[in-house]
Amino acid sequence: MKLLQQQASRLAISAGLMALAAGGAHAAETANGTAAGTPVDNTFTLDYEVNNTPQTQITPANPTRFTVDRIVDLTLAVDPVGAQDVAADEQGVTFEYTITNDGNDIQAYSLHLEDIADDFDATIDSISYAITRGSAVDLDGSGTALDNCEGTSVTGTLETDFVTVGTAASGLDDDDPDDGAADITCPIYPDEEIVITVTFDIPAGLTVGDDDDFNLLAQSREPLFWINTGTANSGLVAPILGEPMDATPGTNDSAAVENVFLDSVNGPHADDDAADGNQSVANGFDIIAQFLTATKEAWVMDTELTGTETCDDNGTTGYPIAIGDTAPTDEFPIPGSCVAYVIEVVNSDADVVRDATSIDLSDQLPVEVQYSDHVMVDFDNDGTPTLTTCAGTDVAPAQCTVDIADAELDSGNTGALVIYATVR
Repeated sequence: MKLLQQQASRLAISAGLMALAAGGAHAAETANGTAAGTPVDNTFTLDYEVNNTPQTQITPANPTRFTVDRIVDLTLAVDPVGAQDVAADEQGVTFEYTITNDGNDIQAYSLHLEDIADDFDATIDSISYAITRGSAVDLDGSGTALDNCEGTSVTGTLETDFVTVGTAASGLDDDDPDDGAADITCPIYPDEEIVITVTFDIPAGLTVGDDDDFNLLAQSREPLFWINTGTANSGLVAPILGEPMDATPGTNDSAAVENVFLDSVNGPHADDDAADGNQSVANGFDIIAQFLTATKEAWVMDTELTGTETCDDNGTTGYPIAIGDTAPTDEFPIPGSCVAYVIEVVNSDADVVRDATSIDLSDQLPVEVQYSDHVMVDFDNDGTPTLTTCAGTDVAPAQCTVDIADAELDSGNTGALVIYATVR
């Protein structure tokens, strides 16, 4: 026996290792690696000779197997970050939350709002979502059950299209995230994103400095099915829709699919800890002073119009006015003189970048002047504002009105409405 052992020790032994992972019916590669529930089989063959005589090949009776576990990981991003400066009674202010599935299996998510002690609470007006995929998917194999979640461009409102679990009545559940009550998102594949837009309305009657602070938590939940649902030897336990993800057990079971939490950031929400499948961000609203201001001045442009001079903004015969110009000081308002009413509007909100839209401005001229012309200076708008005037040939005293509708003025900009008239 010892001699045989010694001889064997001098032999050249060849061994072939063969890894059979994610092959055939088990193929399930995701953007974040092999899908959870994929059985990985490994076997080998050992060939050898004794005294140049081939011996019986050694092959294990059964392959070595382990099952790929489930990574539970997500990224939660928000735009804009932090608190927004808003005006009292402002409507339609939005936060856009993007949840990315950084795991290797399908996940669903719930959203939870944690209110912080503050001065007021904004009202949630609507919650909408959007998912963009490279191609349509038949998520459950039925072709119909989850049609609202299966296209390449999936959109909807949370209240109507998300799957409701438990007793939560609104899209943002403010109860304990562990109580099972929440609205659950559509199934999200690995490396896929869902963008959720929450629109808020700000109450009226607030004062400068009032604030509304809250934390939003995205919690990983069990979806309707896993990627490898129905795959033989997957070690999967059927999911319970909306159930919070269970913590990883302390001991690995090579035949079972276990949850491995890789999220590492502790967020501001009370229920957001490291390695728990939750992510959170802090948001809110701060009431700021009115950022749009307007002033009006009457400039005497010409004491007496003579020759070809005109009371308008004509660059050759008239009196064009630009932002930053100042009023003449050597002209006098007498009958027949040219007067320019300069209404200057300033958007002082340059730091926060809040554009002013739907600006409606109306000016009724006094009867002592005769309308001549008007011009808008440096307003920002997508189309031409509506300008309504009375006829410029009125002889009898009449009050003329100049109206502007749907003008826009970007943050940090100054615009002006200049109305030209002659003194009667």
